[in-house]
Amino acid sequence: MREWNMCYNNGKKFLSCMLAAGIALSMTACGNKDYGHHEKGVANTDTSQTQFAIMGAQSALSPGYDDNVVLNQLQEDAGISIEWTTMSESLAEQVNIRIAGDELPDAFMGVGFSNYDISRYGDDGTFIDLTPYLTEEYMPNLSKILEENPDIRSAITMDDGYIYGLPAGERMGTAGIGAAEDFYAGFGFTNWPNDVCNDLVLRSDGTVEFMCVTDQYRQALTYFHDWYAEGLMDVEMFSQSDTQLISKCSQGYVGVSTWWYIEELMGDYAEDYVFLPILDGPDGTHNVTIRTGGGINSGQLNITKACKSPANLLKFYDMWYAPEIVMQLQYGPIGTYFTEKDEDGVWLSIPNEESLEKYGKGSGELKGECEVAGPKLILSDYYQTTFRMEDRAIERLTDLYDFWMPYVDDTSTYPVDCVFTGRELDDIDWYKANFESAVSEQEGLWIKNGGPTDEEWEAYIEHLRDKCGMDKLLAVYQNAYNRYSGKE
Repeated sequence: MREWNMCYNNGKKFLSCMLAAGIALSMTACGNKDYGHHEKGVANTDTSQTQFAIMGAQSALSPGYDDNVVLNQLQEDAGISIEWTTMSESLAEQVNIRIAGDELPDAFMGVGFSNYDISRYGDDGTFIDLTPYLTEEYMPNLSKILEENPDIRSAITMDDGYIYGLPAGERMGTAGIGAAEDFYAGFGFTNWPNDVCNDLVLRSDGTVEFMCVTDQYRQALTYFHDWYAEGLMDVEMFSQSDTQLISKCSQGYVGVSTWWYIEELMGDYAEDYVFLPILDGPDGTHNVTIRTGGGINSGQLNITKACKSPANLLKFYDMWYAPEIVMQLQYGPIGTYFTEKDEDGVWLSIPNEESLEKYGKGSGELKGECEVAGPKLILSDYYQTTFRMEDRAIERLTDLYDFWMPYVDDTSTYPVDCVFTGRELDDIDWYKANFESAVSEQEGLWIKNGGPTDEEWEAYIEHLRDKCGMDKLLAVYQNAYNRYSGKE
């Protein structure tokens, strides 16, 4: 029980800190909502600001955005200039520090705020309401898309009726299949961190459940402890960053790992790797769970109350919603990543061999260097009218369907674009972080030290229920899904 007590105490301390922070933020928000230069439902017509500060994400392979030819051309066309503060690691921590200290950039880009974060920051005035700018006058490209796709507008509209972020999403015709831990497939499930708690799954009957309290999960922890004890699992697997993983893989130190593309992860050793077959569990089980990686979300571009002239900045971002522009932001510039068109005038991505010859790197690595994080909305018809889906993406989707789909028994997925009420947001804010931390920490301990005894398992479930609000979180996600699916 020593390991469990350690987890319990750490979780308790973490919760105490969260509660203190939550109380402080709530008192501030209720006492003095500061919307800066902005009023909900009303466009700010000030256009004096032309220099903007934006904080956000970049991929681990990206050199940054200062010399990005596509972004620089868009800034010139919009008549603005942007000071970029971007990073591939520690972004969430730095964003939280900025928000807590009220040291806001003009906008956050590529952060990936969840719906409950967006609603919270919209309500307290940190994020401004973009509804009055989503018109032909201010954003002609995006307003046309919203008019033709009312489901996208619905997905980005929060419970209070306002919109605090621009839409992003990629409709490739399939949900993402796979996981950061595939080896759990042998026990009839697959973990995947998404917009809700890491272990939440939607059953075919429309009910939600946390996998982390099921018998399959317990059996998996016990089984894979033996693998860990035999040295088959990296001792740093629970703490390493993506950059550290890529570094190990590129040196040929890793036997099995998970990534979208073998070439990106394994570098010069890519030809030595193949897909790992679906593993049979001790009882022969080998089911894979579908996890969605996206849906439409509005957490990739959020303008803050610090921005004096949002109309000028939104002119820049409206250009992102032109098909040929988002194509280049997602993959790379015309002339670099897209080098020719087919007979129908559709752009073709650079072949891997050509990329290796011209740039000394594969097309996957080239994409990683050129890609820009942010509010990129790629609709399915773009692949027929503007650019051909890259060969690697076609290969990936084919592999997903041919290699993994035969092992999928249930195609139900929890919609990550569910919208939560204010009371539900309070419950999520109060319990979610501590719940996920407790599950993650205990999972690591059990895999390292041995699976749970009956006594430890019961104490673990009791802790999640009584101290981490498991039942309340389940009720929140169930009610949100019921509304989303029209059951309420």
